[in-house]
Amino acid sequence: MRGTTEDTRRDRGAALCLPALAALVLPLLGAAAPAAPGSDETLSYDGVGDTVLRVDVHEEPRVATFSHNGSSNFAVWAVGSQGENQDLLVNTIGPYEGTVLYNDLVGEELAALDISADGAWEVALEPLDEADTWPEDDDEASGDGDDVLVLEWEPDGLTILDLSHSGDSNFAIWAYTDGDRDLIVNTIGPYEGQARLSAGSALLAITSEGDWTLTR
Repeated sequence: MRGTTEDTRRDRGAALCLPALAALVLPLLGAAAPAAPGSDETLSYDGVGDTVLRVDVHEEPRVATFSHNGSSNFAVWAVGSQGENQDLLVNTIGPYEGTVLYNDLVGEELAALDISADGAWEVALEPLDEADTWPEDDDEASGDGDDVLVLEWEPDGLTILDLSHSGDSNFAIWAYTDGDRDLIVNTIGPYEGQARLSAGSALLAITSEGDWTLTR
């Protein structure tokens, strides 16, 4: 399920608006490319079973929220315009609900989603300003499952996070700065520990199949 904080939806008037967020991630694409037409729109789809879903080709970083009600494997590949696999966005068993980041690396542009499922599924492709947030006034963020968090505060100097995870599968967090990203934790199963967050980090992409808590 999607992670939550006390205020999980972005305010379009907040300091970290879509252009600012895109500027933090787009350098990973090799250039600060302008947003594609309609990039502020949410693209929603639904279906049942295995599907190769064509979408309007776009290269700007976005978040994808998926749900699945089947009991077997649910996997989603991001596919490029040449038909190549770019990123395995989701790979799990049974019911699923979560949010992932895509188009975050150099040269990636989404043209299709290759979905393996045995049940009904839904997907929403949303601009970055629709991602969940970690508000400046909150020392803690928590959630359940895959999520993308935009930081409404800026790490400065040595920032240490206390991390906890209750799931039995992979727990990983990528922290994105202006032009770089760091894998600050990558483990299996329940976890308690600490990680450093680089100065300038603005976005966290969390992989989890259980409850997680981040404390600063």
